[in-house]
Amino acid sequence: MWILEDDYDSEFRYDGRPLASLQGLDKHGKVIYTGTFSKVMFPGLRLAYIVLPTVELVNKLSKVKAILDRQSPIMDQLILSQFIEEGHFIKHVRKMRLLYSERQKILVELMNEKLGGLIETPAEPAGMNLIGWLNPSIDTIKLREEIQKANLNIAFIEDYTIQHKAAAGIKLGYTALSKYKLKIGVEKLAECVEKSIL
Repeated sequence: MWILEDDYDSEFRYDGRPLASLQGLDKHGKVIYTGTFSKVMFPGLRLAYIVLPTVELVNKLSKVKAILDRQSPIMDQLILSQFIEEGHFIKHVRKMRLLYSERQKILVELMNEKLGGLIETPAEPAGMNLIGWLNPSIDTIKLREEIQKANLNIAFIEDYTIQHKAAAGIKLGYTALSKYKLKIGVEKLAECVEKSIL
């Protein structure tokens, strides 16, 4: 059996040392490690990578890739390769880690200030999103309607599950937003919540 480790944001760990990947701990050659540059660099860069445990597997997947998809842009790969080799990638990740950590702190402070008691938004040690856990006094159907009217881009946790009942919560992104935009967004969300209390 293979274990597929999909690691798209481990570079953005804000507390403590980076966690070891499963692939790095694997002593039996059973973990396939994948990642993408679209989160770490920018969404338009449609390049990902895969670390395979054996040469045999590399050869097999190379053949599959050649049959299914020959569209990885050579120029983008060459530029990214040079960007990494010259050390710019590590500098970029460090800079973004500090920036995203600060934005997460701002979002948590704003949520506590404007929505404390209604939406609990604990800080996370890593990632690019936070979960806001909704107080039972909030009508989630009404909140969804109000969020849509306010033109906010907020996903509901229940939309990510099929079989299991999820706790009432919302996914809040912060990495692409300035302090000002975070403030405006939280204020709009607070208005939506106010209109949704049972």
